[in-house]
Amino acid sequence: HPLQAFLEAASVQGRARLAEDHAAARRLAEGFLTHGGVSLPYGLPDTNIVFVRTPTATAKQVETTLAAKDVLAIATGPDVLRFVTHCDVGMAAVDRALDGFADALSGS
Repeated sequence: HPLQAFLEAASVQGRARLAEDHAAARRLAEGFLTHGGVSLPYGLPDTNIVFVRTPTATAKQVETTLAAKDVLAIATGPDVLRFVTHCDVGMAAVDRALDGFADALSGS
């Protein structure tokens, strides 16, 4: 049946896409940890959601710096940000987020 074939193909593609999202989130989290004092309040992600605690800048300052670089992060507390990877977030976007994060921490 054509509908069943479509749903099976979508399911396979969805699982592959989800694995890519999780890999991007893991890379993002590991990149955050290269900065001294940065921590992951919930540990390394098992999903596509990453929470990061900033050591020097406020979460709002980091959010603003990242927004200027077209990176969306949400301050969820005074020093915690939430990032989500999805189909529109490739590895180039992860690199841009990490560069922006470094800029925010250094005050650039």
